[in-house]
Amino acid sequence: ELCQKFHIYSEEVALESHEVEPTYLQNTGTAKVGEDLIRIFDTPSTRDKDPSLWVLFAFALFFSMIVYDAGYGLVFLATALVLRFRLKKPSASTKRFIGLMSILGCACILWGGLTHSFFGIEFSPDSTLRKHSLMTYLIEKKAEYSIKNKDETYDFYVAKYPQLKGVTSPQEFLYTHGPNDVSIHPIADKFTDNVLLELSLFLGAIHICIGLLRYMRKNPIGFGWIAFVIGAYLYIPYFLHATSIIHFLFGL
Repeated sequence: ELCQKFHIYSEEVALESHEVEPTYLQNTGTAKVGEDLIRIFDTPSTRDKDPSLWVLFAFALFFSMIVYDAGYGLVFLATALVLRFRLKKPSASTKRFIGLMSILGCACILWGGLTHSFFGIEFSPDSTLRKHSLMTYLIEKKAEYSIKNKDETYDFYVAKYPQLKGVTSPQEFLYTHGPNDVSIHPIADKFTDNVLLELSLFLGAIHICIGLLRYMRKNPIGFGWIAFVIGAYLYIPYFLHATSIIHFLFGL
């Protein structure tokens, strides 16, 4: 249509062997924010599926895990709201940037709430935020598993804190500390660090497997890599003699 309008003669020609077909992405709304992220990382091939929404979701998840603080999430969200109401005529790209900041702020608030992390404040075990957080649930399940099975983790901490011998309550096990401990809750803190590390690996493995599944029809060899990722994830705790999420949460 443009060629006709400006009286330009055009003719379609075959691609040369060294030429690469340009990729044209066309998204609207939230998916357009994901498209902006794609342009930062890498433009997909014309034979790929448009990953805009997938990239946006994964970016928000991993960004919130890296920041690991609901307080910073509130700062991001508040900044986005101020910009949204103070800027009179923002460009389309500025609007999308503010939208991205809002999404990241909400993601950080959600993850920080699940892991009872707010500006680095140490919450009491009796606080509502800590009691009902995902992290508290996971470390209590891990402590309950160790007490029940008397595994290496249990033996290690009983040797360090003899008062734990005979303890049946996960809460009592987690929040015991010695007179020379720098941390107020050394066992709970250590369990939290270990669970956070494994959650990162667990979600990363899921992320890779989903990416391979999206192209399974075009690249069936991806099934072998999925089997490898799952097999490695299941084997590493056995190799390290470590108590894993697959033990105390999934019962494997």
